[in-house]
Amino acid sequence: MKKIYKSKVFHGNKDGSKISYPTANLDPSVLPESLKRGVYAGWVEVGDRVLPGAIYFGPRLVKGEDKDILEIYILDFSAEIYGEEISFILEDHIRDVMDFTDFSLLKDQIEKDIKKIKQVLNV
Repeated sequence: MKKIYKSKVFHGNKDGSKISYPTANLDPSVLPESLKRGVYAGWVEVGDRVLPGAIYFGPRLVKGEDKDILEIYILDFSAEIYGEEISFILEDHIRDVMDFTDFSLLKDQIEKDIKKIKQVLNV
């Protein structure tokens, strides 16, 4: 059985929203330090709904940061959930951490990641 992780959603700097992929920012310490960094396909429970998600765990190299963050783009979801606790399950590791010279290249990669995640999760 897959491990269920939980964290409250907190405010970020809205970089994801600026490129059409708003994310739920979570506490990265809920994941084991030994977990492989990168993008995962997973399931996210928000309220009484379970939705597919693109889960990122690792540093934001595009911003020159080196500390790990945890954020989830929840597919087909657009409600405000700041302060709410959400649960999630990691299914498959999709790709490793990548560096991008700008946010438009990151957006292009996210689109590819989401296509793959939809295939993996069969949605």
